[in-house]
Amino acid sequence: LAPCGSDRSAASQLHAPSTVAEPLLPDVPLLPEGVPVAPAEDAAQVPSLREIVVFALPTLAMMLSGPLLSLIDTSVVGLAASTSQLAALGPSTKACDHLAYLCSALGVACTSLTAKELADGRTASAERVVATSLTSALAIGVGMAMGLAACAAPMMKLMMGAAPDAVALAGAVQYTSIRALGYPAALVAMVLQAGFIAHRDSKSPMMAVPFAAAANLLLDLILVGPLHLGAAGAAWGTVASQVVSAAFLLGTWKSKHGRPALTAPAWSPSQDGASRTPAPATPVPWWRPRAWRHQLPSARHRALHALSSVRSLFARPRRGDIAAQAAVVAPMMLAISARSGMALSFTATVASLGTVTLAAHQVFECLYWLFCPFGDALGVCSQAYLPKLLAAREALARKLQRRVSVASAALGAASGIAISWLALRAPQLFPRHAAVHTD
Repeated sequence: LAPCGSDRSAASQLHAPSTVAEPLLPDVPLLPEGVPVAPAEDAAQVPSLREIVVFALPTLAMMLSGPLLSLIDTSVVGLAASTSQLAALGPSTKACDHLAYLCSALGVACTSLTAKELADGRTASAERVVATSLTSALAIGVGMAMGLAACAAPMMKLMMGAAPDAVALAGAVQYTSIRALGYPAALVAMVLQAGFIAHRDSKSPMMAVPFAAAANLLLDLILVGPLHLGAAGAAWGTVASQVVSAAFLLGTWKSKHGRPALTAPAWSPSQDGASRTPAPATPVPWWRPRAWRHQLPSARHRALHALSSVRSLFARPRRGDIAAQAAVVAPMMLAISARSGMALSFTATVASLGTVTLAAHQVFECLYWLFCPFGDALGVCSQAYLPKLLAAREALARKLQRRVSVASAALGAASGIAISWLALRAPQLFPRHAAVHTD
């Protein structure tokens, strides 16, 4: 509105449409539709050596979860059970751990594909990669659990030779059959860890490692010690710890990246039944009469709501999703199978040398595989950073490669010193039998 006493012609010019519109932005040539804008080199920065180590250490803690659980089983069984029970862990833990290690290619594929989608700015597609990978992991885990449980006895007989120790063979079959039940939870946890790493969040999934290790240690001490369940008790402790880890990671992923699930309206004593409009929920204290409490949502409803929240994290893979995963998983599985086959052949050879030698080999090989993931953690760090650096400039990716190589050499030297010290100076941490110490 024109102020009082002002010129009407000036006021009319304010509202009259302009015949010549001035450009709001300078002339910028637009890219054809569908062509992504190339990222600026300034946006892609090579992490320093310190940043690589800081990222890799939590990742390493996550990758140590599987070998750490086997090492806890070996230590508790070696200190609280017989030599035959410790020898039973030799072929059984190797079969269980290396099958899970073979499936780690699915986690690598999830990290690589998710990081690529995030580097291209497609957040929704990145979340779908994790959701479809979770579905694949769950299906593969169920299939592996059924197959390993059915083949546990013939597999252990094949690995332990023609005339194995009867107690060791029975313990190995029991341990393998029970550990098979934990594959669905273990593979789901592995994919969730890969999803967090692709988002460059290595601290959130690391919090699941101490919970899983503490649950495994506590249950092992109870089941193997006072209850004298031997290798079977250690297997139940490991399965429980894997379920705890998967539940923790599902809850963390849901809170950070999950889609909201359908929720029922909250109940309130002031709710108007005629209008059917739910009033704000009023918490009912514990001292209120039970007549009010019975109207609250039942345990069944709460369980269905929790199930709906978990189901929203999964998605059915399409043919394109499966093809993209298989393109990464197939070559990695081939390389991992060669490495795992070598380790399994060592265990089968040692099993023919006697129960005491097999028990000693179990301790040393658990220590060896405990330090193997040091290099894998740096490899996962490279996968998280490389897509964005390659999109900017290849020289930046080569610079990252050189820094990761330096960190790998340092961690390799440190792990070699640590495993040598544990094997030579602290053998009493694992078996309590002098014959096993000597071997």
